[in-house]
Amino acid sequence: MKNYTIAVDCDDVTAEFVPALIEFHNYTYGTKLKREDFHSFRFNEAWGGTLEEAIEEVKTFNKTEYSKNIMPVQNSQKILKLLKSKGNKLYVLTSRHISMKEETEKFYDKFFKGIFNGIYFSGNSITNYRGKSKAEICSELKADYLIEDMREHAMACDKTSSLKVLLFDAPWNQENGISFPSNVIRFYNWSEVLRLIHGE
Repeated sequence: MKNYTIAVDCDDVTAEFVPALIEFHNYTYGTKLKREDFHSFRFNEAWGGTLEEAIEEVKTFNKTEYSKNIMPVQNSQKILKLLKSKGNKLYVLTSRHISMKEETEKFYDKFFKGIFNGIYFSGNSITNYRGKSKAEICSELKADYLIEDMREHAMACDKTSSLKVLLFDAPWNQENGISFPSNVIRFYNWSEVLRLIHGE
């Protein structure tokens, strides 16, 4: 059986970030936002105000218990353990700000201990955090797969040689008139990932 190098996103692929953020926002502002209201990671498009204000709210959220108590995405632990057991090399590849490094490490140590070979932090065009792109990091890792939910990161991997992107279906990554490259494969739950990678 062939072994692969697999880069795995953090928020809303392995960690339930948006649901926790929604819970925080609804409690704080008395709103009734739902996951389906988020059509991009420019959160001001869902709750109003400016992008700068939305970025500041996320920073505030990151300091709360809502952020510290984020749970794993359903079935992600089970499937990633299976992928690890088959000899694949797994890396976390997140566009979280580097200031979230300690909290991110704690999350993976708590819920995914021993599964990942390392955690990499990429740049983020929305927050203007400069750093290597996910496509560049995947190239350096010689990754065969990137498991991702952000449309922009998936599209940017078009020119990355032989990399396949498994795009976790979400309201914020619908095509909306944009055609995804042929190397992007949409999936709907973690149970599909084993089949997509190993044919099981």
